[in-house]
Formats: sequence, structure tokens, C-alpha cells
Amino acid sequence: MATDKSEPRVGLIFQVGILAIVTLVAMRFALLSYFKQMQGEEEYAKIASQIPEALRAQRDDERRLLSSGALPIDRAMAVLADRGRQQPGIVPVDSKDLAPMQGWKQMPKEPPVLSSAVPAPAPATEGATDAGQSGDAGVSGDAGVSGEAGPTRQP
Repeated sequence: MATDKSEPRVGLIFQVGILAIVTLVAMRFALLSYFKQMQGEEEYAKIASQIPEALRAQRDDERRLLSSGALPIDRAMAVLADRGRQQPGIVPVDSKDLAPMQGWKQMPKEPPVLSSAVPAPAPATEGATDAGQSGDAGVSGDAGVSGEAGPTRQP
């Protein structure tokens, strides 16, 4: 039996491999491009080219309602452009309703009292109530924030 003792042609093998990789990449690009084009055409044919009759009827009905009535929309826009938006004497004011602020945890102080007859409560001093001595660590709302990592051992 005869054997071939010649060296393999590495250059030719390398060229064939590179050509195969380039061909595969080019085919992938071409097929993806073709797929996206066909998908776009199908979406347009099935979705975008169709005008829903219910939407068209609703728009026609709304257009009819806006153009008819006591003050048609065209005339209302002209009046608004001539006279402006706000009538004289109407001015925005701050709300005096403090009910939403009652019991709000993030508020640093009690909400202000509107009537001057009721005095505001005096703030508690630090020496009067100490959370560590009285055992009421959870009452102040700052439990676990005091900066202490926990009980420490004394040597």
C-alpha cells in the first residue's frame, strides 16, 4: 500500500477555512436582512395598512361632538386666545389644610397650629427621656439608628 510522504498544504487549508468563515458571516447578514425586510412588509400588510372601523367611527363621533354644542371648539379656542385663561380676581392660594401632615413620620416637627389661641407643645429635652435608660428603644421611631452596634463585652 502506498503512502503519501509530502507535507500538508497548510496555506491552502487556511485559505479554505477563511473563505468558509467569510461565506457563513455574509450569509448570516444577508438572511437576517431579508428576514427583517419580510417581517416589516408583513407587519405593514397586517397591521399598519388596516384602519380600524371602530377607531374611525369614534374619531368621527368626537369630531362631530366638538364642532357642535353650545360653544364649538373652534370658537372656544378663539375666545380663549382673545381673553386669556384666568379671569381677574382668581388667584391661587396655599392650602391651609394640615390634616394630611398629621402623623407623618418623615416630618421633623409637629405641624404648625393655625389658630394662635392654642400654644404649640414644648419639645422634649434630651435629659428628660433617654431611650437607653427607660427601655423604650422602639418608641422614638429611631430604633437601631442610635449608632451603637449592640451589646459590648467588658474585659
